[in-house]
Amino acid sequence: MVNTNKLKAAIYAGGYNIKQFAKELGIDYNLCSKKICGRVGFTMEQAIKTCSILHLTQEDAQDIFLSKRFTE
Repeated sequence: MVNTNKLKAAIYAGGYNIKQFAKELGIDYNLCSKKICGRVGFTMEQAIKTCSILHLTQEDAQDIFLSKRFTE
């Protein structure tokens, strides 16, 4: 499950809005919004690309893309 709040914060901190981020990720706005809200999962490729686009640290990526049960 995606940590929606942290992902949105990273997107905005990276200088993107959701529409711009979706374009960078190569998906349409509606699908991106569903992924960010956790209704549709990110593929591994999309998660890796997200980390690259947003320059996420390994810790940030884990906080965003790995559920708490996997990180404890």
